[in-house]
Order: sequence, then structure tokens, then C-alpha cells
Amino acid sequence: MYAYYKQATSDTLQMHDNQQDDLVKAFKFNAWMQISHLTSEQAKIEYINLIKSLEL
Repeated sequence: MYAYYKQATSDTLQMHDNQQDDLVKAFKFNAWMQISHLTSEQAKIEYINLIKSLEL
């Protein structure tokens, strides 16, 4: 979910220096990198589809 959100709301993929030391941030960045080929609109659609697929 985080990766789709970031791709939908951010212009560019960026990694800050302090992220290299934080494991959680590194995993988030990695997830974002894996879907960075999607457009903002595609990421929004995938985010919505993922939320709808959750059984709450």
C-alpha cells in the first residue's frame, strides 16, 4: 500500500541519506522502487484495488 501511495502522490523517486540506516525506511523505499514504472494514475488505481480486496 505504501508504495502505491508514494507513487501516486510523489513526482520522483528519492532516497535520503539517513534512510540507509533505517531498515523500515529501506523496505519502504524498495517497495516503491519496484512499482516506480507505474504512472501516478495507475498507482492510484492499484491502491484502490488493493484496499477493496482487503476483507475488513
